[in-house]
This record gives sequence, C-alpha cells and structure tokens, in this order.
Amino acid sequence: MFIVFVLLFAFCTVMMILGLIKPNLALIPFAKKGRGKAFLTWFLIGLLCFVVISIISFNSVSDETVLKEVKQNSTNNKSTVDESAIEVDLDESGNVDAKNTVPETNTGNLLSDEEFEMLYYNPNEFKNRSVNFTAKVFSIEKDQESLYLQIWAEPSDREKHTIIKFYDSSLNIKEDDYVLIQGEVVGEFTGRNAFNAKLSAPKIIANSIEIIDYIAAVSPSIKTMEFDEMQMQNECEFTLEKIEFSELETRVYLKIYNGSEDELRFYPSDSYLTQGRTQFDFESNYDADYEEPKRGIKAGIETSGIITFPPIDLNTDDCVFFADLSSSNWNSDFEIFEFVIDNN
Repeated sequence: MFIVFVLLFAFCTVMMILGLIKPNLALIPFAKKGRGKAFLTWFLIGLLCFVVISIISFNSVSDETVLKEVKQNSTNNKSTVDESAIEVDLDESGNVDAKNTVPETNTGNLLSDEEFEMLYYNPNEFKNRSVNFTAKVFSIEKDQESLYLQIWAEPSDREKHTIIKFYDSSLNIKEDDYVLIQGEVVGEFTGRNAFNAKLSAPKIIANSIEIIDYIAAVSPSIKTMEFDEMQMQNECEFTLEKIEFSELETRVYLKIYNGSEDELRFYPSDSYLTQGRTQFDFESNYDADYEEPKRGIKAGIETSGIITFPPIDLNTDDCVFFADLSSSNWNSDFEIFEFVIDNN
C-alpha cells in the first residue's frame, strides 16, 4: 500500500507541474481536437484517487504488520504480549495446545461498559482483564496454529479497532462476519498505517469466538411483537408476521403468497409506517443485507423477508403499517394493506 501512495504522489506531482506550465497541453497528442485530456485534468484525477485511498487506509493497520508483530511476540514470549498473561502449553507433537492456551473468561474480572470504553484510550491499564463483546471482522490472517483478526468493536461506525489472536486456525470465519468474542486483554498493539503514521489498538487473546448475525451484534431487539395477521385481496395473501423494534431501526417481517394466475409486484419503497403525524419511509440496511421479499412474484409463489424503517418511539402513539401490491393484470386492483400496531 505504501508503494501505491508513493507512485500516486509522484504521478500527481509530475502532472501538476506540467499542468501549471502548459494547462492546455494534451496528454494524448494525436487525440482528436477537444478530446485529449490535459495534464492538469490527469493531475486532478490522480489527486482524487490519492484522497479516496487515503481516507480508506488511514485508520487501518497493514495486515502484514499485524501478523508479523503478533507472531514475533508469540515466538519471543510464548504469548502475544506478556508471558504472565498467557501460558502456552505444547502437546506431545510440540504444537500449541489450543484448549489450554487461554484461561476461561473470569466473569468476576469482566470489564464494565465504562471500562470497555476506556480500554481504547489505555489498553495496558486493563491487562489480564476479561472481555465479552460483539464486533465485525474486516481482516483475517492465519498460520498453522493461530488466527489473527482485525475487528471493529463498533461496526456501525467503523470504530474501536481491535487486534484478536485465537489459537485455532481451523475456525471457518470470513471478512465481514459478525462475532461474539470472549477473551482476555494482554496489552496494546502498535503498528503503522499506509502513511507510516503510528497507530495503536487493544490486543486480545480470545478463548471463544462465535459467529453471530447482524441483529445480535449491532441492532438487538428492544421489543418484538408477533402478529401473523393475514389480509387477502384478489386471491393473494399478505401477512404481517412480526415487528422488531431496536435503537437503530424497525424491522418488519412479511410473507406474500400469490394465489392468482398473474405476476405480482411488491416494492418495499411503497411501504411506510405512520405514528401520529409522522411518516417513516422505507430505509434499506446495506450493512445487514437482510433478505427482502421478492419484487416480482410469479403465480403460485410464496416469498418472505424483512423490510426496515427508522426507529420508532415506543412510548408514544400507536403505529400503522401500510404496504401495496400491484398485478400484471390491469383488471386486478389492490387497495393499500393497513395493519395497526398497538404499542401497549
């Protein structure tokens, strides 16, 4: 990544100099009149690329740097940071015994929510303390013995960068997976970003990593209301199965069955919630990547899924959910489906 920045910087510099000397000079001399890109234009394009890559990479540590330093510490100290923090046992073949590498999480020594916030200001102050938190994986490296992860402990804001080591390289985990991590703080990792600037992050030895979904990790439900209420029009069934309320969003679970002989069309953007005088329009959650009902529903097909809206205040008025269907048969008219949601 550092080489990419150097090349981009050199490219921008050369183009800027040529652009200032001869701003109308074309980079492609034989291009048709008016179509040759001026050097100054290419400078601006290169500068834009430079800025975009800078923003993406500024807060991330090189995977090679993480892997090299963590493995080096493991080799030198028989642990990632501190011998007193982690004792490494060898089995009969001389390999790391993952079962005995990390002590069980001591719930009496568990960081409180306030202490977990402070962990990212001074990781060394919380050495040997236990942690239990959810996160999103954005980088994975492994060797024969261990797994090395870079994660966001606040995935919705891409914050709380943390380094994780887990003594089981066979764990089937992918980038962008959400995880529940239990483990122990062993100190502070320091590395450098693509600008060679020093960065730091808490370093944790995990004794348990469980792959979970977006809802459990980021947007747990405050309240769930089961409905299973079905309304029928033109031999088509529209069912509101349940609604989940969270601090970040409102999730509406739907099921649609096309009992007609024509194709149905359902567009989530035509759905909305109302509460008092306020309307809440559909908002797609790209991070969650929920499965939504199909847009085009063939005859005899049933589809289901989740559509999302902004969070609703559960302490005020009741809500009403509205949705619409349309048919490829112009003679089939649908009225708006309406479901009253009693917050009490």
